Amino acid sequence: MKKMTVNSFPEFLKDYGSFYNHLQGLMDGLNTVEIGNNFADIVEFLIPHTDIGINYNRAVKSKKSWDKGVDLKFSHKMIESNELRVQSKYTISKVDDIDAIISKFYEYDQLNSKKDQQLSLSIDDDIVPIEKHHYAIVTASKISSILEKYKSSSRPTIGFFKELDSEKRIHVLDGKDAFEIIRNSYKQAYVRPAYVDITLKAAPIIENNIYIGIVECNEIKKIYGETGDSIFFENIREWLGPDGGKVKSNGQREAVNQAISATLSKSPEKMLERNNGLVIRTNEIINQSERKLRLMLPSIVNGCQTTMTIVHAPEGNGCVLVKFIQTDDSWEVAKSANFQTNISRIEMELARYIRPQVVRILGADSNYKVASSEGEVSVHSLLDRIFKNEIRYEEIKSIFVGLFSRSPINAINVIYSELRVDMLNDFEQDPDYEKMLESLFLMHLKSMEAMEYLKDGSLKPEVMALFQRFWKEDKPAYRALLSLLAIFNLADIQDGKFNSYKELKEVILGLAKEVDGKPSIFVDSYIKSFKAIAMDVLRSKDDREKMLQSMYTHIASINFNNMLTTISLL
Repeated sequence: MKKMTVNSFPEFLKDYGSFYNHLQGLMDGLNTVEIGNNFADIVEFLIPHTDIGINYNRAVKSKKSWDKGVDLKFSHKMIESNELRVQSKYTISKVDDIDAIISKFYEYDQLNSKKDQQLSLSIDDDIVPIEKHHYAIVTASKISSILEKYKSSSRPTIGFFKELDSEKRIHVLDGKDAFEIIRNSYKQAYVRPAYVDITLKAAPIIENNIYIGIVECNEIKKIYGETGDSIFFENIREWLGPDGGKVKSNGQREAVNQAISATLSKSPEKMLERNNGLVIRTNEIINQSERKLRLMLPSIVNGCQTTMTIVHAPEGNGCVLVKFIQTDDSWEVAKSANFQTNISRIEMELARYIRPQVVRILGADSNYKVASSEGEVSVHSLLDRIFKNEIRYEEIKSIFVGLFSRSPINAINVIYSELRVDMLNDFEQDPDYEKMLESLFLMHLKSMEAMEYLKDGSLKPEVMALFQRFWKEDKPAYRALLSLLAIFNLADIQDGKFNSYKELKEVILGLAKEVDGKPSIFVDSYIKSFKAIAMDVLRSKDDREKMLQSMYTHIASINFNNMLTTISLL
């Protein structure tokens, strides 16, 4: 696949001043409520990309409650009883503003504390408290000096603030933070680093096209600060979060990323001996001095988890081993470098053709760029594309697997031998493969619209409860199956397969053009696909619990062609 081009930042992301002036321009002429609503919409999509927000699910819809002081609530991904409660305030200009927000947080905390206590567990008369909630303030203003004045004040709320602060449960994001998050997100989606400079602890060992050196963790942090996630463009998978990368050890599952973080904070001097290090592929290595290298078009192909754990570690400057490989063959390097990690063969092989970074950057280079209706880039159109209408990679991958398999049902429980390797190879060699992915992006976005329609009242509560796995974030294959049924139904392909990549591409591009002109046809086909599967499941004479238990097996073994016939009758 061809190399991606390097792009520049839009004018409003050049610096914080430009960003703030841009926001002011967008808010001109709006009343206070409209400004609050608009800023809360921005905050809703900022939070999941913050250090604290990465641990929480996306807020499905804004729950604005100006009187109670919490505009948005995010549920924890792992701890059901824990919430991140957010107050968004476009402008904060004085200590009184912070005092008022903390006062509302305290009232909200007290109002909900009784409900929290009812949820706590009683074991042998010992009360086990639930996880305490987190609070966040987000503003477009720069408030570092105001916040310091508040901290040194004697306001009545300062006690509660200090309690939250000591427990690391209060998070303040001001305008500079918001600017950096949006700028970094743009960089991750649009800008590949042309080069990075890296300083080693000592001169590297050089053998042919391989350089091996020791690098301080702070140097890794510096590089990530310059490049963002674009440094992982050729990596097989992305950051799994602070609790990610779990493996079995002594009969228990341990989070590898937590272990790395613990080493950095408690024994940074042991980082080098305990960690396998990083592998960086680069087109060219330029020796700038004995210890300084310039890497052209670099990418960390192995070591994403180590890198991001280093980035998120609050302290500890250990060292890691880094292998630099000068080559144009990015895939073979990435593949061999990841044999040692816990990545399945299927995931590794598929990464050659489709992986998160390819989807994100191609999405940025396609018709899904951040132009507004007037053709100008704005913070709202940017957030719409990067956050609100974010491409869900796992779902895209499942659709891709279904299309390139002997049967689309392979998207549910992927079997490597069922993949059409001949078609995958033709896809990889296709100079216009971006058009294929762009078409999948379009239909994926329409499938999201259809799923929202199903969730927003078109189904009875009992049906919603029975088929809830279809809209759970961690069940993308189920939604992908609906998209595949919708695609084959609209294309009127009743045998559930394509004979060649050429045929597949012609059908998908033609269908995308048709759907782009009349989006409702895909939404309608998607909804019919859900009904066809639901009817098939409900034919079972089992009770609800048995249906839930057997649903995965049932759906994974359905006759795809029979489903298409059912859809044609609806």
